[in-house]
Amino acid sequence: MLSSFLSPQLVQLLKEAADTQARCVKASPKGEKPNVIEGDLFVGNYEGATEVAYGNPKREGEIVVVEARLFYLDPRFPKAHRHRAIAWTDRLQLQLAGNRWLVQDVQFQQDRSLAAGLRQYIAEGVRSCVVP
Repeated sequence: MLSSFLSPQLVQLLKEAADTQARCVKASPKGEKPNVIEGDLFVGNYEGATEVAYGNPKREGEIVVVEARLFYLDPRFPKAHRHRAIAWTDRLQLQLAGNRWLVQDVQFQQDRSLAAGLRQYIAEGVRSCVVP
């Protein structure tokens, strides 16, 4: 059902990354950790997010950008502890497909993005995850 809210290009990248991961697991020597994607793919935080607040959509050329203010609350830490709450902002890039807006990419901090990260993982997998 990813195709109901993700662009066809992003769905294809996710499929290729899943295929790459399967190949990396198969190519990994027994007892060694394979090259796999870890953490939450869709947000700029390894643990994921526990809450989100969306900003107003803004048109940037052919796409619409929506800022997503994300929060991760870790209940293992007491209130007011510096590691209890983490906040950051990601930017969803949306493209119009028929009568629906689909996520084309997610821009994270430090000039990273979901699509770019998937492309990089796939390229690394082609080089390093060779099944004998």
